[in-house]
Amino acid sequence: MRTRRVLLLAIPLASSAFLLECVGDAPVAPGVDAGADTVQPPADSGNDVAVVPDTGSDAKSDAPPPCIIPDSGAPGSLDQAFATAVNTFTNGFSPIDITIDSTGRVYIAGGANNCAGASIGVDFAVVRLTAGGAIDTTFNPLNKPVCVSFDSVDQAYAVRLDPDGNIVLAGLAGKTGKFFAGIARLTPAGVLDSTFNGTGQVDVLGVDAGVPNATGAGFVVAFDIAFDAATKKIWVVGGDDNGGGAGPTKGYIARLNTGGAIDVGFAGGVLADPSVDAFFAAADDGAGGVYVAGQTSTTPRRMIVKHFDVTGNSDSSFGADGGTTIPTADASTGDRARSMLRLADGRLVVAGSSYGSASGPYGATGPVAVARLKANGAPDPTFGGGALVAIPKLAFNPFYMKRMLGQLCDGTVLVAGRLDVVPNTNQDLALIKLDPNGAPQLTFGTGGVASLSLAGNQSPVGAAQDPTSGKVVVVGATQTGGEVVAARFNP
Repeated sequence: MRTRRVLLLAIPLASSAFLLECVGDAPVAPGVDAGADTVQPPADSGNDVAVVPDTGSDAKSDAPPPCIIPDSGAPGSLDQAFATAVNTFTNGFSPIDITIDSTGRVYIAGGANNCAGASIGVDFAVVRLTAGGAIDTTFNPLNKPVCVSFDSVDQAYAVRLDPDGNIVLAGLAGKTGKFFAGIARLTPAGVLDSTFNGTGQVDVLGVDAGVPNATGAGFVVAFDIAFDAATKKIWVVGGDDNGGGAGPTKGYIARLNTGGAIDVGFAGGVLADPSVDAFFAAADDGAGGVYVAGQTSTTPRRMIVKHFDVTGNSDSSFGADGGTTIPTADASTGDRARSMLRLADGRLVVAGSSYGSASGPYGATGPVAVARLKANGAPDPTFGGGALVAIPKLAFNPFYMKRMLGQLCDGTVLVAGRLDVVPNTNQDLALIKLDPNGAPQLTFGTGGVASLSLAGNQSPVGAAQDPTSGKVVVVGATQTGGEVVAARFNP
């Protein structure tokens, strides 16, 4: 019998939901097929798309992100051209996050045991799958992850490809008995980029960066990264526990120059926010600033979204005094914002989980929760009748899940999570689609849920949208360390 895979770190960890990035070619005229997957949708004749609501008065004026309307494959069906076999990696690889390049190759980041040649500990690790879902042996010969070692305990929580195609990793790194937020940049070939801080590695939110760690169990961790569209600077968001408590008690935001140095033009170097436990997601605002999402530091925890300008000043016009706390109908639960998506009209979609006690309506591991805000930070009441939608069909496990949101040009939102076919006995990777009102589309997959059914349990950890085909890749881990499962769904 297989035993459940556990995280490699022996300290309390919080993690993020996962983001499906929607990118693609410029759209063509409505109804005209350009021979690729870039057709604009015809006028909607159904009843499940609301009149476009007020998006707020301060939407940014930068060009909207492009998106794709796929023209093949039943929505929610598995793409049979993508291998769904279990891939086995050496060094006990544990996946956490995922991104996809313009050729369809899948990058999966996490941690691996002694992978970089250190005598003890865990390292940042990244593996690559081909566009067909097989292990890319040109990047991972002998199925060995590409690894980066800071010290004895390292774990990558985010992976992104920068505008130049470099692989950027962010996460938790051990250093002289303490922990800090580490960033590493690899070339497209998987080699540390020496033009980044001279070594390819940098301490962002820790002792060397002027944010001292507490003694003992204190730690600072980076949960997400984003890139400024105009300057290619790197946003880093995370949190710390400021003294070895049960979890992060302060959120941090930093911006790095392209060479890896901390940009003191943003909040003097590092912005600390004690009103949140941590920031788990970041999105470039297109005007030099950043949107960030996390959870409040007061109980019960609530999703919170904030906006900061190019110099680190809080946007007092966004929500209530620079932030929006998203309420929930059930006061006994708490909400974690782990993922954020900026829509073409300036609105923001955030997702994570609602959770409570083991005896609560959903148990300690609660359902996926999705909320939509106007561009000015006000909750969008046209989404779910009150801005927040809970999806009982999908469970959210904060110790395994990362990004979970995506969008299509017709206004629908894709949400990934764990489908408990039989709780604690049969768990599958799953994906659903919400219409612009926040209601699940029952024609998607089977009864509104697309899933990958394999023997044993699969814990989803990440998902991303292929920038060429618009198809969605969901990645998970089996109960055995080093085993990774990936499936590609037609959206």
